[in-house]
Parts: sequence; structure tokens; C-alpha cells
Amino acid sequence: MQAKEEIYEANKNARYNQLKASIAETIDENINIASDIEIILAKNGELTFKIKKNEVGTILAHSIYNPQREAEKMIENLDFSRHTLVLVFGLGLGYHIEKILERATTQSRIIIIEPDKKVYESFMRNKDMKKIFEDNRVLLVIGIKTDDIQSVLAGFSSAYIFNLGHNIQYVALNYYNLFYNNISDIINKISNIIKYSWKGLGNCHTDHNIGVIQTILNMEDIIENIEVGQLKNAYEGKTAIIVSAGPSLNKNIHHLKKAKGKALIIAVDAALDRLLTNGIVPDIVASLERIAIYNVILSKMKNTLPKEVVLLAPTLTQVDVVKFFKKNNKIFFFQQGVGTQVHFAKILNAETMWNGTAAALTALSFTKMIGIKTVAFTGQDLAYSENGDIYCEGISEVVSDKEEKRRSVDGYTVTVKDYEGRDIPSNVLWRDQLLGFNFFIMANSGKMKFFDATEGGARKEGAENITLEAFVSKYCSEEIDDINKVIEKNKEKITKAGKKKTINKLIGKLKEDYEFFNQFHARLKDKVSRLKAFQKYQSRNRQRIPDGKVEQMLSEIKDTDDIINTIRKNDFLNLYYQSLIMALVTEIHGITEKDFIINVLKNIEIQYDYLKLITDVYKINLDFLAYGIKYLESKQGGTVMTDNILEIFNEILKNNRINPEYINAYYKAIIGEV
Repeated sequence: MQAKEEIYEANKNARYNQLKASIAETIDENINIASDIEIILAKNGELTFKIKKNEVGTILAHSIYNPQREAEKMIENLDFSRHTLVLVFGLGLGYHIEKILERATTQSRIIIIEPDKKVYESFMRNKDMKKIFEDNRVLLVIGIKTDDIQSVLAGFSSAYIFNLGHNIQYVALNYYNLFYNNISDIINKISNIIKYSWKGLGNCHTDHNIGVIQTILNMEDIIENIEVGQLKNAYEGKTAIIVSAGPSLNKNIHHLKKAKGKALIIAVDAALDRLLTNGIVPDIVASLERIAIYNVILSKMKNTLPKEVVLLAPTLTQVDVVKFFKKNNKIFFFQQGVGTQVHFAKILNAETMWNGTAAALTALSFTKMIGIKTVAFTGQDLAYSENGDIYCEGISEVVSDKEEKRRSVDGYTVTVKDYEGRDIPSNVLWRDQLLGFNFFIMANSGKMKFFDATEGGARKEGAENITLEAFVSKYCSEEIDDINKVIEKNKEKITKAGKKKTINKLIGKLKEDYEFFNQFHARLKDKVSRLKAFQKYQSRNRQRIPDGKVEQMLSEIKDTDDIINTIRKNDFLNLYYQSLIMALVTEIHGITEKDFIINVLKNIEIQYDYLKLITDVYKINLDFLAYGIKYLESKQGGTVMTDNILEIFNEILKNNRINPEYINAYYKAIIGEV
């Protein structure tokens, strides 16, 4: 018994010490499919178990003779010669998973799906499997209903499997095949996630350039203020309330006054003015990226911004938002998983943080970073009210008008489940944000407690429903430290000379990057020129190819592989071109020509089309980085270059002989001017 408890504790500690959210687990204790599990010894002395389901019968989880050998046979037909996404249906005692991890590449990912929590408990108590929990390639999904699987997998999938979509494989234990009938359904859901990722990931150079430039424009503020890593676990074990601007906030906003000073109140930017109007000063305001916040929300505030309100924002947030909070403390973070942001973070030795697709998700991720134990959401409807309202009272009519226009578009309105499980109207954007909430809650339910005090709107899976009044009464009794004092305590003091040194270090590194990118651009142009020379040998005509040309083409194909690997290994390049590279690789894998020569010619044609496209947009991206370097140098020299994004775009596009009108319309749309 003691040995089992030691195994259990070792496994549990390994699970919770994993920094990434590598486990998603429902808190519904009733999800136990098997009626009985009996641990037994196989003939070779290893553990296996019998699993019984009353209406189906009893079946062995692993071989009664040799579980290890069975596991090897189970995976022998999987393709480990390239990166792969392996779906594992059934956890068992992990023999098959060990074998997969031994052979899978470092960039592969393994998703383990186990609906039965009794199987998971047997696993935890009988087999030392710390290496599964500690492996960053693994996502373990426990006790999740099939209907919720997409919510759980969305965050993991979008972050990791974009480049694995061409090589999805799966294995299933016998008891999973016998007890469940959802393998094809889950595979289809994951395929849909991949399709969504293909459409949404890394496909907008304008957006990426805005992010890079605005990070550089904000750099002095970033250096002078605190970054999230300096606040890690600063509020360990404490309580937070995340306040959003949904219509339900009207009914319970007054209860927040009693929570002030006893819970960290984090408001989304859209709710700030509404809170101030009601005499509530939030501790933190979370803002998200380059969206219609300053022009539509902040510039139209009726209240004066109190100096004690702290801004929480990504480093690439809209420049005018940072200026609005100029006299306030700010907490900056670099976005996890965004190549350019990761690159800047490495240069400055800063942390990265996941921020999702909404300011409330940014706030939620921040609570985990600072060690918050208990979190409540309020005003987080993510659905239309019974009256069709979109926001609480006092929110800009401009924003409401925009949402009404979106709602009228065919296919935009969808349904989600409310508190009682009834269908209520929502929209695509809110539904995607709801998936983010569900994934985060399920992935962190072991360390944090989540309560939905919205009192309306969409149900958050894994969060306990409660009124805001009851939450404040029960969980907001202990005094907490003032956020500004905590910031001053944890912020590294920086002198004028220290700031200059940091910026010079950044300039030096960006100049190195620029030189590397410039040389790589020259290589791309030369590559495209060589590929163009083969275009006269069209695959559809299969003209006679001179001796030696096929060998040259094969050499070019190999060289393209090297180019692709170079792009994928570089944070900057991969963000800009990953969607094009993925499309190139997918098309090449889709070549079905049996004739070797035609196959080679088709490969060359595809390479030419995509590499030419990359080369055509490369120069513009390079010019934006060059402007950023010049801007930093000008600030160091005491001169001023413009920080107006439209002016910067107009100048660069004009130099590249491109009409800037569509860029102007794009940027004005995201900042709320049109």
C-alpha cells in the first residue's frame, strides 16, 4: 500500500511540476465508465489489468503474456521518420506510450485520450510514469466527454499541430475499441482544428509588421516598466475577480465594492469606464493587442483615469493605449508562441505569456502567472442577453453598432449552452473565446479553482456557478497587497545608463538579424531564378529533358528542404512564412504522379510558385525591421522619428511602389476609425 502511495505522489508531483498545461481533466466526478478494475500480473511479471463494464463485459487492458512486446507490435506500423501527431485512445498503464515517446521526433506531439477516471487513478497508483507527465510533447485528456473534446484540444492543437497536419496517426487499446464508439468523431474534430489553424495562423504580413513595429515603438516603456516574469507567484494563494463588460454586469456590479482590497480586481479595457462610473477602481486593466480600444473606448471615457490603475498589456499593444496610461504603472508581456515576440523576449531575457483572443483570457493567464488560487469571472457572458444586448450599460455605441453588423452576417450567429444547458445565441468570435476559457479551466483545475459569477451567458465548462455576492462573501475576506506596492517591490530598478545599454543591446541584435535576413533574401532570389530556368520543362507536356537536368532538379529539391528548415528554425521567419511553407509542403505531399520525371517537374513548379511569393513579400517585411532599427537609433540620438503606424506604412509601401490604400483601410478598421 505504501509503495502505491509513493508511486502516486511521485506521479502527482511530476504532473503538477510540469510548467506547461499538459493535462486536461474534467472536474465531473461521475465520469467513470468502468464498473471495476482488477490489477493483475502478466506472465512475464509486468502489471496489466482487467477492466469490466457491466453491459459489455470484461477485457484485458494489456497482454496477459508480455505487455511490452504487445506495445512494440502495436506501434510498429507508425511512421516515425518525420514529425507526427499521434492520437492514443486509451491510457492503460502506458506501455504503448513509452514506446511512442522513445521513437517520436522532438517536434512530434502525442494526445492521449482516456474517458475513464478509474483507469487514470489505476495508472497513477501502479506505474511510475513521471517521464510521460514531464514530456512536453504530451497532452493527457482525462474524463472529457466527446462533445467537449474540441474545447480541450483547441488550445493545444493551435499551438503545436499546425505543422503536423500531414502526418496524423493513431493507436487504440482493445478496451477503448470495445467500450467507446467515438474515434472517427474525435479524429474529425482534430482535423477541423487543423483546418482552422491553416486559415488563421501566420497568414497576415500586415498584422505581423504592425506587431513588430509597435513593440519597438513601445520599447522604452517596456524597459522602464515591469514584465510579467518579475511578478511570478507574487499573489500566491490569493483571490482574483476578472470583470468583463457583458450585459449581466448590470445586475451585480455593486458587489465589487466589497471585494476591493480583498481580491485582485482585473477589468477588461472595455469595462473600465463603467466601473469608474460606479465608484469602483480596478487594480488592473487588461488590454489586448491592436484592436479598437483607444479610439473607440478609452478616448471616449467620461471618467478621469486614476493613477493607481495598472495596465496589463502585450508589448505590441496599440501605441496610443500605452500613451493613455503614461502616468500609470504598466505590466508588459511578450506573447507566448508568437515568433517575433519570442525573439524579442529572448533578447531581453523576459518571460512570455499566453494571452488568448480576448482581454479576459489575458487576465486569466496573468492570474496563473502570479500564483492566484481562486478566480471568479463576472460580466463574461460570451452570448447575447435575452433582450439582444451585447454589452452592459455605458459601453460605446460604436462598438455595439459594429457587433450588430457582425451579427447580421450569415453564419455569424451560433448557439452555445447557458447555465442550465439551454441553447442561447452567441457569435463565432465569442464561441472561440469560450473554447479558450474551457481549455484553460480544464488544464489548470488541479492548481486553481474557477467560479463563474457572471449570473448569465454561456456556461464555462469546469467553473462552478455562483452569484457574485456569494463569491465575495465567501472568498473575499483576507486583505491583499496593493498591486502598485507589489510592482515597486519586484521591479528591477533601471538607470538612464542601464536603459541605454539595454536598447543598444537590442539594436545590435536586430542589426545582426537584419543582416542574416538580408543574406537569406538574396539566397531566395537566386533560388527563384534557378527554379524559373526549369519552367520551360512543363510537367503537363513532359518535354524531353536534356541529360543532367533531372540531377540538377533533384539538387534544387534538396536545397529547398534546407530553405524550409531554415525558415522553420527562425522565430521571425517562421511567423511570417509558416502558412506559405505549410501550403507548399502540403501540395508537394499531395503529388500523386507515378511517373518519376513528371513528379520531379511538378515538385519544381510548386516550389517556384511559393518561393516566388515569399520572395515578393520578403523585401517589405525587411524594410519594416529596418525602420524599427532606425527608430531606436534616433531615440538614442535625441531625434524623433514618427510613431504613427499609418505614416510608417505609407512611407515603406511608397518606397516599394505599392498602393497604401488597402493598408490604410485595414489599420483604420482594427483601431476603430472606420
